[in-house]
Amino acid sequence: MVTVRECFLLTFAFCRIGLYTCYRRIFYGPRPPPRPSFSAICIGITGAGKSTILATLCSEKDEIIPTKGFSIKDIAFDNAILHVKEIGGSDTLRKYWNKYYRGVQGIIFVVDGSCDEDIFNIASEEFRNAVMDPELAGLPLLILVNSIDQSKARGVEEITKAFNINELCSERKWSIRNCYATDTDSVKFAFQPFLEIMLDQYDNATENNRL
Repeated sequence: MVTVRECFLLTFAFCRIGLYTCYRRIFYGPRPPPRPSFSAICIGITGAGKSTILATLCSEKDEIIPTKGFSIKDIAFDNAILHVKEIGGSDTLRKYWNKYYRGVQGIIFVVDGSCDEDIFNIASEEFRNAVMDPELAGLPLLILVNSIDQSKARGVEEITKAFNINELCSERKWSIRNCYATDTDSVKFAFQPFLEIMLDQYDNATENNRL
């Protein structure tokens, strides 16, 4: 049997919860809705700057070591959370890239805009192999041109033409952006068009589910 004292304590507890809720709404506004989350794969030739770019986004200060297998990072942006699986880009690992494609929602391809011609040609071929893979068909794509040596860096127009992006990616939404791997603002700015593409698709899918 509930006593008068227990009723009083229960009523007091509910009042405290109600007062706290009102206080938060008055002074802090309503709680923001949860940010949507997306999964993406990050690929590119060894030395392109994949690990450095992701470490910069995560504010990691430790020494960057090239990825020898794969690593996973959760990156929080203002409007979304990106779960990124980075795959190493060495000769021995590139042939296994397609083993990690299943289930991802977007592609991040990193290229060193200042690399030598041989490496650039390899990057172009690996880019073609990736975007033509059926597992990645139609997925949003971000090409990051990391300008390691600005004096030799190729521009986005040159890389768009050399990689034949307009033709290879005519059936998907894509963005190509310059960035500097250690510059947080530069990298975040480069990611925004990619996130907007993914958010648009998310909103469209959510709206279709309501119909």
